[in-house]
Amino acid sequence: MHVQFICHSCRKWKAVSKKHGHECNDCHNAQILSALYAPLPPSPPPEPSQPLSLFGRPRGCIDQLTLVERAAIVTLHGVGWTGRDIAQELRCSENTVSLWLKRWEETRSLEDSERSGRPRCTSDDTDQEIGLYSDAHVHALPRDIVRELELPVSARTVRRRRIEIDLHTFVQRHEHAFTEHDLKRRIAYAEGYSSWTEADWRRVMWSDHTLFTLDNQSREYVTRPPGKACDPKYLGQQERLEGAVWLWGCFCADGLGHAELYEGTLDARRYQSILALNLVKSAHTFWQRGQWWYHPFQLPWLPVQWAEEWHILSCMPIDSP
Repeated sequence: MHVQFICHSCRKWKAVSKKHGHECNDCHNAQILSALYAPLPPSPPPEPSQPLSLFGRPRGCIDQLTLVERAAIVTLHGVGWTGRDIAQELRCSENTVSLWLKRWEETRSLEDSERSGRPRCTSDDTDQEIGLYSDAHVHALPRDIVRELELPVSARTVRRRRIEIDLHTFVQRHEHAFTEHDLKRRIAYAEGYSSWTEADWRRVMWSDHTLFTLDNQSREYVTRPPGKACDPKYLGQQERLEGAVWLWGCFCADGLGHAELYEGTLDARRYQSILALNLVKSAHTFWQRGQWWYHPFQLPWLPVQWAEEWHILSCMPIDSP
C-alpha cells in the first residue's frame, strides 16, 4: 500500500517523499533553479566622492609644507580666501596657515629658519690644542688626550675633532733598518733584471718565511693622515724575537711548493738541507724541463758574508734534467 499526500506547491497527489517532506521533487527542483538564476538586486548608488585638493595632500598629512604650498597660502589669502578655506584646500591646520601668514608679514620670506642644533662642547682653541697634541704625540689615543689635557669632554668627542682635521687612527706599520749596503744591492738587483719578460719571471721559484711566536704581540696604534703609512714619523721599529718557530716555504707564479718548519738559528748547513729536501722537488713539480731560477728570501739581520753566499747561490741558474 502506497501512502500519498497533496503537494503544497502544485496541489497534486504525490507519493510520500522522505527527502523533501510535503513537497514533490519537481517543485523542490524548480525552487532551487529559480533561486540560482534570480536576477541580482540593484546595487546602491555610489556615494559622492570628496573634491580633490589643488595640491593633492592626503587628509591628516603632518609633513611640513613645501615652498609652493607656503606661497599658495599667501596668494590665496591675498585674493580673499579665509584661513579655514585655505586649510581645507591644502589639507593642513588653520594654525599652520596663520603661522606662515605671520612669517611672511614679518620676514617676507617663506624659507625655513636656520636651526641652531646642538652647540659644540669645545671651543676653537680647544680644537686647535687637540690637533697640535695629536700631531706631536702620534701614539696618543683619544682617552689619553682627554687625560693629559684635562678636557671636560668624552673620548668620542676628541675622536670626532681629530677626524674633522683628517687625523685617523690606524694600526702602525713597521720597517726594517736597512743599511747603505742593503739599499745599493736592492737598486742593483732592480737594474740588473729590468730587461726580463713576464715569461722569464714565471720560471722563478721564490721563497719566503714567516714567524710564529707564543708570546702576545699586541697592536700599536698611531694617529696619522690617510696615505702617510710609510712616513718615517709614523713607522715603528720591529725587533727580532727569540724562541720562535719559523716556517720556510717556496712558491712560483703557478702555485705553492713545499714548506718546512724549523727552530733556532738558521745556519748554512740547515739552509742547504731545507733546499735539498724542498726546493728541487717543488721545481720539478712545476717545470719538468728547461731552465729555472731560485730567488731566496732576504734576512736583513744576518751577517753580511752569509747574505753574499746566498746571493751567489741565487744567481746561479739550475738546470733540471
